[in-house]
Amino acid sequence: MNSTPPTIRPAHPSDIPALLSLLLTSFRQFPLFSHLYPHLLTNKDTAHDTILFWKQRLLLDLQDPFVSVLVAEIPETICLAIGHDIREGAMKSDDEAVIEEESRRMLDWVQTRGGLSQVSQEREGWLVVGFAIWRDRIPEAPPQADAGQQESRSREVVPRGGEGDTAINAEEWVDLKNYQRRDQDPERYAAYLKAEEELSQRFYATGCYYLDNLCVDFRHQRRGIGTCLVEQGLQHARGKGLAVQTEASPKGLGLYQKLGFKNIGTWRVPLVVGEEFMELPVLRWVST
Repeated sequence: MNSTPPTIRPAHPSDIPALLSLLLTSFRQFPLFSHLYPHLLTNKDTAHDTILFWKQRLLLDLQDPFVSVLVAEIPETICLAIGHDIREGAMKSDDEAVIEEESRRMLDWVQTRGGLSQVSQEREGWLVVGFAIWRDRIPEAPPQADAGQQESRSREVVPRGGEGDTAINAEEWVDLKNYQRRDQDPERYAAYLKAEEELSQRFYATGCYYLDNLCVDFRHQRRGIGTCLVEQGLQHARGKGLAVQTEASPKGLGLYQKLGFKNIGTWRVPLVVGEEFMELPVLRWVST
């Protein structure tokens, strides 16, 4: 890891362009994301839909009192030096080299056509190089037990205006049910939603502090950025006496194991090709 640790802070609406850039340029690092958004590989202009829908989701997350979005920042001068070292010195497998090249092509699209930047809007001379989305998953209430409280804690967050370019307006708030997204595969996404519902019922009915998304700039991985973002969530969970759960990609499994997560099961996502499945470990962390 670099001698200067990243700064971890709560995300702000002005960070959304940086979060979208990270999401798009690192999506090939996550097999599930790559599986659901295959059209990004063949037609990068479909990323305009990814930007539109994820912008809406991030705005809602930033307004939800039960969601914490964290960003990691590093001085721009250090980022440039690290990126140079990685390009020049790291040994990669053939698969890793292909994924990195695809990520670089997406980065070029993001910068030239997507209009996104990872420059921090909060601190001059810093870049956003990672983010984490943590959710307080409320236990499912028994029938007619605390019904009012459960409804108030689980109801949908109503969108409201943000700041500047991140404000939600009527033209931008599209109907998700009627809009045919160009970046996703509809059949794959429908199968994923069904698998996600089964995952929730099997592993999350009792509630937990949930790490929904963890993303680190593909150029600056293996530098401790992801570890710092996860540790921040674990610190919060420890103070609240909460267990932590998440699902891991193959690349991220080692990080979670290092931090004390234990495997409690497997999430099987249909690939909609014969009887094939993508299997992801479900992990749990409990403060000792």
